[in-house]
Amino acid sequence: MDDEELLKKVVKNARVSAVEEADYGLYYWKMPDGTYIGDDEGNFLVVPSMRGDLTKMAKMADAARSLGVNEGQPVFMAGQRKVTDEEYQEQLERLAAGEQPDEWDVPALIDTMKAQEAGLRD
Repeated sequence: MDDEELLKKVVKNARVSAVEEADYGLYYWKMPDGTYIGDDEGNFLVVPSMRGDLTKMAKMADAARSLGVNEGQPVFMAGQRKVTDEEYQEQLERLAAGEQPDEWDVPALIDTMKAQEAGLRD
């Protein structure tokens, strides 16, 4: 069995699940075809929220209907937040410098603190 066959077998039998580390994030409006409502500049229809906030989900549905969209549903993406173009550029610079791109990424900050306590980072 070559490496590629072994990798396929391992991946096929792997039991992996996503662990969401944050209850805050963004709701996006997802269309039945899997796309999200947005403009040509990459700005999406989003609402910052806590997971399961029915009021925010209703506001998202109202906003979609006001745009003439009568299908789809709100989808929660944990840990995400809206950023300005300026913040995005700063994140790219931080990433290029080997730093945590988003200084407000709480799960990443917690991981860094744990690593420091364990003596794995300065």
